[in-house]
Amino acid sequence: MEENKNMPPTSYWIVKGNKNFPNELDERYGDLKEIVRYCLTKGVDSSGWLSKKKLPYGCRAGDRVFFWSSSPDRYVMAVGEMIRVGDYHPGEHRFDVRFIDVLDDYIGIEEIRSAYAERLKCTTMPDFLRPAIVATVYGLKQREAEILADLIKQKSGNRNRTRLIETLGQWFPVPVRSPMHPSI
Repeated sequence: MEENKNMPPTSYWIVKGNKNFPNELDERYGDLKEIVRYCLTKGVDSSGWLSKKKLPYGCRAGDRVFFWSSSPDRYVMAVGEMIRVGDYHPGEHRFDVRFIDVLDDYIGIEEIRSAYAERLKCTTMPDFLRPAIVATVYGLKQREAEILADLIKQKSGNRNRTRLIETLGQWFPVPVRSPMHPSI
């Protein structure tokens, strides 16, 4: 994909598992939850995914990913990173992801809707939460991704989830307040 110099250095995405169009590992290891758990426990570096839908413009290696388990589950269940993006065959678009961690406590659709309504003060929800919009990869605004990360950190805070918490801290570093520049 073409690089755009005006794009932010990192973008955030939701990857939604599609039971009708599985990724490479689906047939061998089951649904999305099982794929992520398998990859993390066996040390598998990456998972290749195919999408019949064209990937969003700007989707590239290094971008951060939240994994969404589709209906009937409807929750964020893991985090990862894009490591490769490109076309595979005509009408099939491939992207490879590296799983970072699977969540012990998933972040459900109602919890996300409530947090977005409260923190974003909006009634229109992001596309990945709307049932009529079908895709594999959905773009997230940075603030939407930050809210998801906050929800994950809140649920994971009482457990020994150092790697997950550190990763999310790297994704969204807390700005250091300066006495000389209080707005920083």
